Amino acid sequence: MKPWIFTAGKIIISSILLALAISLIGIDKILLVFSKISPIHVLIALVSIAINIILGAVNI
Repeated sequence: MKPWIFTAGKIIISSILLALAISLIGIDKILLVFSKISPIHVLIALVSIAINIILGAVNI
């Protein structure tokens, strides 16, 4: 198995886990919390979370 296939698999798995977490918590609750914070900070937070998940998936 090629390393890049392995990495892609980890990214897919981590994104599925993230999707499951969002569905369990509920997107409406997440958006409710985010609506109280300024949209720019939310966007920055979401981007940094996404980057951390991808880097984490690559490093595992």
